[in-house]
Amino acid sequence: RAWRFSLALSFPGVTVVSRTLTARVPASWRMEFVGVGDFVTPTPNDGKRDGEHDLEFVPAPTVFELDACRYERWHAIPALARLSYQSVTLDLPDAFVSYLLEDGLSLSAESNALPKRVTPALDEKLGSAFSALDEVISEDDSFAALKARFGGGYTGGSSEGSGGDGTDGDGDDGDGNGTGDDDDGDGNGTGDGDDDNDETNHPVGGIGPVRHFPEVDTQITTAIERLGGRVTPKLTWSAPKDAVWMATTKNTLCQNSGEVTLLLKASDAVAFDLSDMYAQCADVTDGDKFRIKKNVKLHLRKWRDVVPAYEFRLFVRNGNLVGICQRDCSNFYPFLVQQAEELEELLVLFWQSAVFENFREIQNYALDLYVSSTKKVKVVDFNNWGGGTLPLMFDWSELEEIAARNSVIPSEGNTEGSGTNENCGGFCDDVQFRVVTSQGHIRPGAQLGVPFDMYDRSEGGALAQFQQKRRESGY
Repeated sequence: RAWRFSLALSFPGVTVVSRTLTARVPASWRMEFVGVGDFVTPTPNDGKRDGEHDLEFVPAPTVFELDACRYERWHAIPALARLSYQSVTLDLPDAFVSYLLEDGLSLSAESNALPKRVTPALDEKLGSAFSALDEVISEDDSFAALKARFGGGYTGGSSEGSGGDGTDGDGDDGDGNGTGDDDDGDGNGTGDGDDDNDETNHPVGGIGPVRHFPEVDTQITTAIERLGGRVTPKLTWSAPKDAVWMATTKNTLCQNSGEVTLLLKASDAVAFDLSDMYAQCADVTDGDKFRIKKNVKLHLRKWRDVVPAYEFRLFVRNGNLVGICQRDCSNFYPFLVQQAEELEELLVLFWQSAVFENFREIQNYALDLYVSSTKKVKVVDFNNWGGGTLPLMFDWSELEEIAARNSVIPSEGNTEGSGTNENCGGFCDDVQFRVVTSQGHIRPGAQLGVPFDMYDRSEGGALAQFQQKRRESGY
């Protein structure tokens, strides 16, 4: 597998955890720090000894291949655009891109990303658990009082002080009645001259400042209306599926600009698109890393209620179709087993007639398709071969072996999959079609539910287990 390390590891049997995966490192491997962005891509049999497990082989894509899989690149091909869902593409300003990469997430009171907290009317509360006292905020429970009590940089207090010793006010010789800075020394200042109390300039620690992008919001709102009021967002390569735990709908459905921004801001996949996507490439340069944040585009696709069972991933190597499998391989769908032959023929013919003849920029890629209830096939996305693309029900080494059995290979000078070759590819005689055939054969899926630190702190998580062991050992 193409690994990126920031620490030197030379211990046998160490479990190495990267951004997206975990693997057991055999004792024969020695891993040394080579710098951020540098990769080591082992071949399927590198360093193999009897009784040892290899790191899974993952081919590294080229920058050319990765760029060819940009949504705006393949969707600009008219024949493919007609076969995909309607979408609108927006240019994102550099300031908004920088905001997406900032730490922290804060929403303004006017944000429509989450449902509003509505105060029930008095007549609605009658006969319920609410009472008129529920809406009364005492002075001691006010935000200012709580902030002064528990910290956060707030130095103001109530107009009555805290006991007459002058510590609640900032006057030099105050009498306990001050509420802010007082250069006259009588302790009766109003605090107007104290910039430290400005919550806008000095937000509470750990909470990012609220940012506003009215032009972006307007463009997103217009695009949503144009697409029927419901969309799903996507950046250059990735959709923010890992952030659905933040959404009230538990999916990527967005009906306003606030929901779109919330998903983009909370997504690690989006942050990876904007910072480290080229790091998986074998020929990445500093210039590539610099331009990844330039001319960024947001793609809003019209929302469709799809059945996950009918989403499929096709693997194309050297221009030949070598493998097909269901995308949702963490679930068993009995009807897929019954329809396997029909679906295989449908997908193979669609790739030959609609995709192969129109997408010739690269020869190695993974293609996501969806089969509707009327057996119409839609193009969902193009992904690079290897790198961060998941092989799902295959292994990359297995797909390479299937491709090697094909008799037709690219001509000399086109072995990297960059560019086109009009005389090669298009064969699919050795296609492997796979679906989950029984409940016991389900493969673990990508658990895109909550952040890892939240999971680790939950019952049964790594941190919870560690704390339990500490308690049992007497610490």
